[in-house]
Amino acid sequence: MKKQVNPKIEKETYNFMSQTFKSSDAGLTHVIESFPFLYNKALSEIKGLFTRGELYLIIDVFTGLTLTPKNAGEHLLEECFKEIYIDKLDIKWRVDKDGLEQKIKALTSFQSACVEIWASVYWYGGGARSANDKTDRDLENHIELLL
Repeated sequence: MKKQVNPKIEKETYNFMSQTFKSSDAGLTHVIESFPFLYNKALSEIKGLFTRGELYLIIDVFTGLTLTPKNAGEHLLEECFKEIYIDKLDIKWRVDKDGLEQKIKALTSFQSACVEIWASVYWYGGGARSANDKTDRDLENHIELLL
């Protein structure tokens, strides 16, 4: 059964959808319907790439971070290294920062965007308990998705 949604989009996005697809509605439907498959495929492509410590660090970085569509795929490297520099998260999570940098740089921009969403989902995923109610088991279950 189909659900009616009415996302608010920027004019640039509307124009792109209208020019690329038969109509803006057709474009939005295609993109929205395709996203779960593409997201899961991107995560499966990188499963096993990161160590447990690196995944903890990434989730730690995304606490309180709001993703922005225009910077999708650009948050991961920038935010991880900002927090490594400021809060020494590489030491906290026992992560080789040079190795982490190489891994992140090897990702496609779409894979990077999906990791950003994956990390954000832990904290803000729909229907999930609030961040204050998360348990160690919740964190471990989320980490396991990419180990």
